[in-house]
Amino acid sequence: MQSAYPQFRDRDVQVVAISMDAVSDARGMAALTGAAFPVLADPGGKTTKEYGVYNLLGDNVAAPSVFIGGSDGRVRWNHIGDNVSDRPTVEQILSAL
Repeated sequence: MQSAYPQFRDRDVQVVAISMDAVSDARGMAALTGAAFPVLADPGGKTTKEYGVYNLLGDNVAAPSVFIGGSDGRVRWNHIGDNVSDRPTVEQILSAL
C-alpha cells in the first residue's frame, strides 16, 4: 500500500491501516514499512468486530479487509478476504474509487 500511496493521495483519498497489534507494535510496523499514512492500533479488536471481520478465518484476528467510505461515513465498497492472502490489488481498489 505504501508504494501506491501517492496514487491515493492524488485522488484526495485518506488511507488508514488498522492493526490488531498493541500500540507499540503498530507503531513499529508503521516505522518498518515507512507508512506515510496512519496505522492505528485496535488491540482489543473492537473496530474489527464492529466491521464484522474479526475471526472470520478462525484465527482470532481480522480477515484481510479493505473498506472505502464516503464523505458521509457510509461504506461504499469493501473486500473481505476468504484467506490470509486474499487481498484486492491496488488497481481493484483504485477502480472502486
